[in-house]
Amino acid sequence: MKKTKLVRKTEVAVTPDRKTSRIPGFYRLSVEQRLAFLARAFNLTDDQIAQLRDGSALRVRHAVNMVENTVGVFGLPLGLGLNFVVDDREYLVPMAIEEASIIAAVSKGALLIREGGGFVSTVDDPVMIGQVQVLDLDDPEKAAAILANHKSEILDIANSADPKMKARGGGVLDIETRILDGGDVGRMLIVHLLCNVCEAMGANAVNSMCEAAGPRIAKLTGGRVNLRILSNFADRRLARACFSLPVKHLSAGTSQGHEIAKKVVEASRFAEVDPYRAATHNKGIFNGIGAAALAFGQDWRAIEAGGHAYAVRKGQYRGLATYRIEDDNLIGEIELPLQVGWVGGAVNSHPGVRILRAISGVQNSRELSGLLASVGLAQNFAACLALCTDGIQKGHMALHARSVAVSVGVAPDDVEKVALEMIKRGDVKVSAAEEIFRNMCRQPVVDRLERDLPVKSFAKGKVVLFGEHATVYGYPGIITTIDLGMRVRIKSDSHGPRFLNPQFKQAFPVPTSDSDFRLFSRAADAALEYYGLQNEPIAIEVESNLVPGMGLGSSAAFSVALCEALRKYKGSTVESHWNSRMFEEAQRL
Repeated sequence: MKKTKLVRKTEVAVTPDRKTSRIPGFYRLSVEQRLAFLARAFNLTDDQIAQLRDGSALRVRHAVNMVENTVGVFGLPLGLGLNFVVDDREYLVPMAIEEASIIAAVSKGALLIREGGGFVSTVDDPVMIGQVQVLDLDDPEKAAAILANHKSEILDIANSADPKMKARGGGVLDIETRILDGGDVGRMLIVHLLCNVCEAMGANAVNSMCEAAGPRIAKLTGGRVNLRILSNFADRRLARACFSLPVKHLSAGTSQGHEIAKKVVEASRFAEVDPYRAATHNKGIFNGIGAAALAFGQDWRAIEAGGHAYAVRKGQYRGLATYRIEDDNLIGEIELPLQVGWVGGAVNSHPGVRILRAISGVQNSRELSGLLASVGLAQNFAACLALCTDGIQKGHMALHARSVAVSVGVAPDDVEKVALEMIKRGDVKVSAAEEIFRNMCRQPVVDRLERDLPVKSFAKGKVVLFGEHATVYGYPGIITTIDLGMRVRIKSDSHGPRFLNPQFKQAFPVPTSDSDFRLFSRAADAALEYYGLQNEPIAIEVESNLVPGMGLGSSAAFSVALCEALRKYKGSTVESHWNSRMFEEAQRL
């Protein structure tokens, strides 16, 4: 494996154009709070947020032009891998996967590695291999020599299939030949076209170039050309990632860091010498890479095929990630082919991919390769660490318990309680979940925490009596407050901070929409951040007599009531609604 230069830092620097990927307590936020955070951090539109929430970015009208016999769209859970620093840049990693614990594990692995300065990556030029199979040759060696003498001609013909790629500085750069024994089909000459595909994954371009060069190769050699297609064993397009982590950061409980690091190295050696272990070792790597590649619109099947081929290149299937100890540091390394594209394919045809690319911070295919290699290494490191300490089942069991609770119809707000009770009993089964949930339903609902935290506030609405439209042009108007308004209540919530659905009380149907809730949620998220309450175990409830969007000051009333409630929660006094500081704080929302 080519060694990647490690640059150790004591503190990770955040580049000016990029927010940190370290978001403590992100998992504790409600989905709406997470979406509100993304909307604010990345300037996402309401439509883009709705696409993420509903999984509606890819619609049938898009899918019908992507695959044949389209009948619908199949969804997968989409999450974010956190804490990644690669080559001094911060990245959020979108991951689409159905298996529990993957995203939590990769985020934990990246968080630990962050303590040592993050990942360092190196990525080869994007050179793909196209193969032309030539058969029925009397003298394959002589045919190979003929092709070498006509290399320039073959390159010109191949590049004529994609002149734009050649103009961008890519295209077929060289050819090489191999002679293989095909057994009953005889000896065959394999011609490799080495093509720099620039920002593309390259499959279509390379295939076209092989097909263009095939007839000339057949004529020059006098042989019969059969297959003309790219190879997914892209060993000229390798990506590497590594990290150096002081072993002191691995200490846990009574186990010392150097002991745990030694166990990780022992697990690594196991995967290097035993293909039975290596298969599971590498499966963990592709848990991360495959999930991220899918979210980025990449051909994850090609990536995995190339990775497995690379794992067996020396004649025995081996682990792709390795570990060693140097000077009280655990060194982790990974090297594998990564054939990714930043243009073409699903990257351009899937609307959701464009949103996720904006969130990730990735700018080009080279960065994507380095990030995917780092994701694979973080995923494997987290798995090895779990296997060497608590065992893999501890984390799996907690997530499995939630899945079991959901499967028996437990209400979303009660899933965590049922899961924790099953784990406490050591009985994570459908029957146990049903029993626990039945018992919960029989118990009277008593808000014990309500008495512990009676924080409430109220802000009045307003109405324009005269000049509602004239004020737009700078003319005076007459405005007054009304007794109707917005009530905000803060109560204890072990899963908080959370913003709960606002309740409207009206005698007629109230127009509500996702955008209404999103506006409230974004404001609540911004207020929690401003007051430094992002990790507080609280829930924010809203009860309104104001109809949103009707000119009654619903948004302003919510901002004032929320600021007042959070001030009270922190123990700050509010002298008056006319307090200038309160005005400034409400204006921030």
